[in-house]
Amino acid sequence: KLGWRKYGQVPFLFKPLRTGFITRRFGLPTDFRVSRTTDHNIDPVDEIGEWGDVIWEKLARQIDVGVVRDRDFLNHRIFDGPQASQYRTVLAGPPSDPAFVTSREAAKHGAKVAYIMEAAGGSSLRSLLESELGRLTSRGMEVALAWCYPWSPNYKVYRKAGFFPLPERIRPTSIWFG
Repeated sequence: KLGWRKYGQVPFLFKPLRTGFITRRFGLPTDFRVSRTTDHNIDPVDEIGEWGDVIWEKLARQIDVGVVRDRDFLNHRIFDGPQASQYRTVLAGPPSDPAFVTSREAAKHGAKVAYIMEAAGGSSLRSLLESELGRLTSRGMEVALAWCYPWSPNYKVYRKAGFFPLPERIRPTSIWFG
């Protein structure tokens, strides 16, 4: 009715963290950890510093089009937005090659879901992402979800961290680009 054109669904990636979501479907009382990632107890940051611009400058060279995700944008999205209190951001790596991950926990779709809201940076991104996944697993999160296109600079990091494409037919909801 509104003249929208469908361009496809949002590209979801998922990583199983615990069995509880699946075993509850079968009426089984068991829940155990399936993710082998380890929490490295990294303290969260309370703002995106100059390192955010360093990350964006490197990423911008690798993509053709996208929202400018510099320090100002990320501070607005993560720390000044209406859900800011629900986000946790961790930082790692040297000042010349930083990486950060922002996550959120929620009880949705009948599961304890960890959302990776942002993940970008240099060579320490994979270990930082795995550390945050380890923390989320220890907090009882059962599955981690992220949006990521196959052409995105961090797609390979997600895949190496154990994320898989989530087939459209088993998604709990449909979100379309239009």
